[in-house]
Amino acid sequence: MPSRLSQGRRAEIVRLYKQGLSRLKVAAQTGAAIETVTKVLKEQGVPIRPPYEKFFTPAAEQDLVVRYQGGATIANLSTVNGCTIMTIHKVLRKHGITLRDDRGRTRHYTEGEVTTIRQMATDGQSQATIAKAVGSSQETVSKLMRSHNIAPGRRGPSAGEHHSRWKGGRMVRQDGYVAVKVQPNAPFASMRDRAGYALEHRLVMARSLGRPLEPFEEVHHVNGQRADNALENLQLRRGKHGGGGPYQCADCGSLNIVSVKIT
Repeated sequence: MPSRLSQGRRAEIVRLYKQGLSRLKVAAQTGAAIETVTKVLKEQGVPIRPPYEKFFTPAAEQDLVVRYQGGATIANLSTVNGCTIMTIHKVLRKHGITLRDDRGRTRHYTEGEVTTIRQMATDGQSQATIAKAVGSSQETVSKLMRSHNIAPGRRGPSAGEHHSRWKGGRMVRQDGYVAVKVQPNAPFASMRDRAGYALEHRLVMARSLGRPLEPFEEVHHVNGQRADNALENLQLRRGKHGGGGPYQCADCGSLNIVSVKIT
């Protein structure tokens, strides 16, 4: 029963579930029964997601829709996002997207995906790594690289920052956001995507707070310029990006909020 759980285990259950883990996975990691996990979440007022629904932020859902409309298949999207095909169906239908029959369909890559492949190759990533990052096969990626005159990535002395076309591991995505290369042993490496990149505005906010951002936390650009990632132009928000409110002082209402170390 939930009443027998320590406050620490209760908090851990809530934290893991809010990160996007299913109730089954939360139960496995915390050693609690799935019925107990469900009761704890309900007691804490946490909305219960259907068991097949992966946690997506509004921005992630919009990105998924754009990729699907750009030609990505449902199978590709499920591979890239690490979720089931049923989940992709649910998100697309939620946004009123008519599903097409992708059987026998040739994979179409968006301009943003081609840019990502080109940058990863420049960084020295192998075709196998690139294929995994974009949810495709190595053979398909190899054909696309040849058709776009993208030189194969090379590891060793000429890879990464030593490559002649290295751009500092920083690129502007098709949607206007800036992504930067983060090494596996670097601070906040947990915020990297499968290609080893993290969104610059989220990294700037994380460094300011001294901790990685939670999946439900989003960073708003005050002036609307997605490439302007100066700290004073960024605002931490919780929940939906558009409808979520910025953190503010409960006493004076000030938006000038800073992180304070607890002693």
